Amino acid sequence: MFRRVIANGSTGTPPASCAAGWRRGSSAATTLPPSTRIVDREFDRVDSGARELEAHLGNTVHRIWRLTDAGAHQRIAAAMADRKVYIADGHHRYETMLAIREELRPQARSPRASIEYGSMFLTSMEDPGVVILPTHRVVHGLADFDLERVLEQLGSRFAVDELAAMTSAELRTKLASRERSFLLASRGRIFLLSLRPGAEAAVAGPEPLRTLDVPILHALVLEQTLGIDRAAQEKQTNLRYVKDFDAALEESRRPDVQAAFLLNPTRISQLRAVADAGEVMPQKSTFFFPKLASGLVLDPIDPLEEA
Repeated sequence: MFRRVIANGSTGTPPASCAAGWRRGSSAATTLPPSTRIVDREFDRVDSGARELEAHLGNTVHRIWRLTDAGAHQRIAAAMADRKVYIADGHHRYETMLAIREELRPQARSPRASIEYGSMFLTSMEDPGVVILPTHRVVHGLADFDLERVLEQLGSRFAVDELAAMTSAELRTKLASRERSFLLASRGRIFLLSLRPGAEAAVAGPEPLRTLDVPILHALVLEQTLGIDRAAQEKQTNLRYVKDFDAALEESRRPDVQAAFLLNPTRISQLRAVADAGEVMPQKSTFFFPKLASGLVLDPIDPLEEA
């Protein structure tokens, strides 16, 4: 068992002829705070100087400790046995892991073969190191885009306020002070769009999804106002995603870009509410930082092993 960094998943499904291999990746999950206090106590006993690995990638340092105490393993397993685990990042890697299991399961010689297990990075929801950053939307390539007409159409569902000249920091602060709001930037002009009470009823899906900024933006603005349907959104025909706030603002000034929409980050409590409702977070609604490096830990799989 490793402390802090545990890689998981796979970037693709191997062919049926593949009898053994490795899983790699960086699927992340968060757990409810009460269950992780015991886990943290067990890991705190690990000698901080006896690291298995330290890797410097960009501005992020990855450190791995090995926990070999069988008693600690049992105590952690018992603490986690009845806890919910929320997949915060890496849904596709998790699904790929399940697909590999189903493909190789007929070859397995034991019900405890390695294909029946997968490693995963776990962290507490209340860990101060868990940060969710927003992913902003840039709209481009739309024919006959008329900003004034768009603002008029949006006015029935949003309070629209044009903002005076502000610094990037001031814009972030302004946006962060409002819920269910985002900035629309277009050709040097910036507007604060705040959802009117009850307007979320026009967003499809259960209550937890209808209160998220991303579904509100995609349904009420991109699809119903700008005509970018879900298929075009998935193909990114007229849409691209930008993680950096200032970069999205800069793109909004380009002649081939109609608008940039800048969002607040999704809150952990919102992610949990969506998962509790049995739903999956919308595409590009969560960007967890810092990202786990892929391949730091490899998980061998061999259905022919004798467990």
